[in-house]
Amino acid sequence: MGLTQMFTTDATNLNRLMNCNGSRLMGGENSPMSAAPIVDGRDEGNAAHWLAQRTFCSDRIENDFIDQKAPNGFFITQDIAEHVGDYNNYIEEHAGSVEFESSFGNEHFVVNCRADHIGIKNGILHIDDFKYGWRIVEPDMNWTLIAHAIGYFIQNPQHTIAQIKFTVIQPRPGHPLGHVRSWQIDYGEFVKLWNKVYDTLSNLSEDLNTGSHCAKCPSLFNCPAARMASMNSIEASTIAHDDEIDNALLSFELDTLYRAKSALISRLEALEELAINRSMKGEVVENYSVERGLGNTTWIKGVTPEIIKTLTGVDVVSGKMITPNQAIKKHANETAVKALTYRPQTGMKLKRIDANKKAQRIFNT
Repeated sequence: MGLTQMFTTDATNLNRLMNCNGSRLMGGENSPMSAAPIVDGRDEGNAAHWLAQRTFCSDRIENDFIDQKAPNGFFITQDIAEHVGDYNNYIEEHAGSVEFESSFGNEHFVVNCRADHIGIKNGILHIDDFKYGWRIVEPDMNWTLIAHAIGYFIQNPQHTIAQIKFTVIQPRPGHPLGHVRSWQIDYGEFVKLWNKVYDTLSNLSEDLNTGSHCAKCPSLFNCPAARMASMNSIEASTIAHDDEIDNALLSFELDTLYRAKSALISRLEALEELAINRSMKGEVVENYSVERGLGNTTWIKGVTPEIIKTLTGVDVVSGKMITPNQAIKKHANETAVKALTYRPQTGMKLKRIDANKKAQRIFNT
């Protein structure tokens, strides 16, 4: 009998793997989407993380890096500097280490991990995750954060800690609980989760299960479970409205439809990415075309408020630098503003369009 091959994953993918063991068998790393160009949003997030590393417990402040390039070529903006400053202010309250190497494993598996920040204060272990994207991430039962805590305790078995606090710091999207959200458990509950990770990864099944963990799965476009869930979601969404249902059934139906909504959105995003990838290779996806998205008009990198005031006649600093549109509303010279601004590209977007109408528009007939 041959030896069982060791399985390797990472903390980012652990949430999906814990909920859907079979996802590892779907070949997502070789999917058409794996070759898709990296979007600006990911570059922006990497730049924000780089700035956080450079300035954590440092003599240099975040604003020192505004309009400078991060190693990935992305310019540090005022917004990035402000958000990173808020993040650093939070984690500096419990010191610790940034980019903490928290990998762990056994003879069956390896989980590669690197925590954004780990610190201890008043007997509480803090596991902090800085999320700069727009997709909401919750700390509750977050297997990525749990993995970082496992790695920490394996490296520090001598530490006796009663509580573990998992925190997501996500400055951009709105959330009812705010930009900083935490989930705290005692050590006994954490050990149960620790054991569950080891038991699951040592005895992986081939089962496919859908849920919120499907988001950004590289195999979502060809997953039979996701396809079935999306079809079931369409059926669930057509249930007739009945205002006579009791509260228990109302709660059940709300849960069902929210799950349906999540399944449809995840499936739609995966198929949109696949269609964009094929269209960019020259393939024809009927009734759909790809257009390059453009962000809001912004000032050219390196343009100072003094230069703008000289050329437009308007002081653009009011607490913080105002936007080009706000400058125009203050009667700045529009020609000068256009010369000092640009619209950043935001990646490729899939658009539904009638082929005949598109041809008519192109040839102006």
